[in-house]
Amino acid sequence: MAAIQIVYPGSLLAQEGQVAAGEGCYTRNGKVYSSLAGVVSVQDGVVRVVQSKENTVVPRIGDLVTGKVTKISKRIVHLNIMLVNQTPLESPYKGLLRIEDVRAIEKDAVDIARSFRPNDIIVAEVLSMGDSRNYYLTTAKEHLGVIYATSVAGYPMKPYNWQEMVCVHSGIREWRKVAKPEADIA
Repeated sequence: MAAIQIVYPGSLLAQEGQVAAGEGCYTRNGKVYSSLAGVVSVQDGVVRVVQSKENTVVPRIGDLVTGKVTKISKRIVHLNIMLVNQTPLESPYKGLLRIEDVRAIEKDAVDIARSFRPNDIIVAEVLSMGDSRNYYLTTAKEHLGVIYATSVAGYPMKPYNWQEMVCVHSGIREWRKVAKPEADIA
């Protein structure tokens, strides 16, 4: 039995020649990417990303959520929560990441614009239920932060260190609050 693969928007699924892009997918520069949060399905040479029909998962305090940054201001990051504990959502919840919840140390030195950019994909922990419209989130642990980003030129980036990502195309580094990869966590 094949393992279930859960993906989020921007996840690389395959090279274009290996499979054709179906529902919930798009091609760019000869590669097939997910345009939705959901489960990967490959059938008859076509890859699809399928979302669940129900949005029964509700974030709780302490849950890990994956979200896409929609807007940043001087003190707050706005995001759409797409996954709760690796479970895809039918429709996103709203989340807020306040400047004081970005890092555990040197909180007064945090610069939101250097830590996150619109369209970054981040992993955060639910801190509180927030107000009636938003969950309050934190990235103040080393395994929380940006897990996927694109450079100013539009190319994917990979982690360089805990506060920088590097463009895979140009090698140019950009500031981010980078999540430590799970394989590196002791």
